[in-house]
Amino acid sequence: MAWLLNVILPGTGLIIRRREWLGLSLAMVFSISVQVAIAGSLIAPETVPFWLVRLAAALGAVSWFLSQYLCYRQGLILSRIQRGLSNLVSEARAAMEGRDFVAAERAVDSGLALNDEDVELHVLKARLFAHQGNSQAARKEWRRVVKLDHDKRFLDEARNAVRRESQA
Repeated sequence: MAWLLNVILPGTGLIIRRREWLGLSLAMVFSISVQVAIAGSLIAPETVPFWLVRLAAALGAVSWFLSQYLCYRQGLILSRIQRGLSNLVSEARAAMEGRDFVAAERAVDSGLALNDEDVELHVLKARLFAHQGNSQAARKEWRRVVKLDHDKRFLDEARNAVRRESQA
């Protein structure tokens, strides 16, 4: 979806892929330069110098191609990050099942450094805090899970844990 939007209006794909300022800048450069090129060649060719029309058209083309390249590159980076997150979540789960909570915490913290909005990592972090007896930190993490869990996969567990931690 991001690449399709990026083809139609360069920069929007970058905005979707979490490169907001770069995407906004490229979208503005593209839009303004194309408007100048169209106005200078079709609407009022006598008022806009020919060299400005050519410069604007070239700048529009360069910004379009640059946006496509950067959107493609950002997609590759995000897919690598997602694979890394999946590996870290698996590693943390395996460590928790093996009762190696230090390794689990290390994997969770590494994953949160990559993406601090990953719901599963916050669930694992909350479980780790609960296991360590840190009820205040666990409650805070469970509240974060409730905010981030748009699919409502962990909602019941989070609400029960917050209720349980509040009563303790």
